[in-house]
Amino acid sequence: MAKLMQTAAYLNQTKNECMVIKPTSLVAIASSDASFACHPDRKSHTGGVVRIGEANAPVSVISKKQKLVTRSTMESELVAVDTVAQEAIWIRNILAEFGHPQKEPTVLEQDNKSCILMANRGPGTGKSRFIDIRFFWITEKIEDGIIKMKYVASEELIADGLTKPLTKSKFIEWKKKILNHD
Repeated sequence: MAKLMQTAAYLNQTKNECMVIKPTSLVAIASSDASFACHPDRKSHTGGVVRIGEANAPVSVISKKQKLVTRSTMESELVAVDTVAQEAIWIRNILAEFGHPQKEPTVLEQDNKSCILMANRGPGTGKSRFIDIRFFWITEKIEDGIIKMKYVASEELIADGLTKPLTKSKFIEWKKKILNHD
């Protein structure tokens, strides 16, 4: 009940805050992150954001528990990439329907270099042999020039705030970033 009251108080104090959407371009940009084995059943958590234009408020936000147990951080990050890439491709298709086809691959920001390497290479041996093949459709999208993986440090990754608790100061900083407040 105390947490519910705290949440209600926060919502009451911030009811006049809004998201500022002022795209600098009509290009979809995505960001994905995962928190490995953070739930009591050892399932991981996915966080993702899709924005239209650099440094802009999101048009799509994902924060949800993953449906399967993964065996490593890299695997949980790959599951998150799968989820967020699907959303990014959907946004790309909507932009194309509105007459703004994406000429360049949609950048998908990620803070795990092993995940980026695995997504670019596709399934193989070693750690990847335990990952369901369906999570490697991203490799095909990379090869087709639809998605381009990009490393972004955790501190700069906007999706990072959707996967783990933040200190008050970090939360305020993240909130300004995601709401696109200067």
